[in-house]
Amino acid sequence: WGAVDMKNLALFYGEEKLLIQEEIAKIKKQLISNHLEMVNFVVLDGKTVSEDEILNTCRIVPMIDDVKLVIVNDARFFSSGKSKAEDSSKDLLLDGLKDVPDYTYLIFSCEKPDKRRRLFKYLQSEGTVREFKMNSLKNKAKWIQDRCMKYGKKIETSVAYYIAEHTKDLYQVDNELNKILSFTR
Repeated sequence: WGAVDMKNLALFYGEEKLLIQEEIAKIKKQLISNHLEMVNFVVLDGKTVSEDEILNTCRIVPMIDDVKLVIVNDARFFSSGKSKAEDSSKDLLLDGLKDVPDYTYLIFSCEKPDKRRRLFKYLQSEGTVREFKMNSLKNKAKWIQDRCMKYGKKIETSVAYYIAEHTKDLYQVDNELNKILSFTR
């Protein structure tokens, strides 16, 4: 993707939805001009969107630009399910992904994909698959310190560790940091 180092099909998954959203925002900034966002940037709800709607959206040629970005949040297609109807619809999506035009960049996001699914394996081999998680308390505390620096503030390491230990995910961390930082000068 020019400055973006990935293929035009991607799956971003993991517990840290904030990291996924920030990565998508970074990709969007690199790919889509602000004045063309309304026509070349499409976000779909993966809980309710049909496979046909995803594929049809991908086939629409971008306006006045070379690329378009389609995001499918909370994509249910990667979850484990036993329904034959779901399996056939996932197969329809899998077949359609093989024909996604080069001008379309399609990113799926979900929390926990079933890595045994053909759809997951296809994206692993033909696309980009990235997991977003905080794998240690140390990394979470470092992220907190970096986030404070981004906000123009410093935070003690011991305080960063305290926040890291007592928060569930980075959304909660970010909210708590905003509260704390609103009381500082």
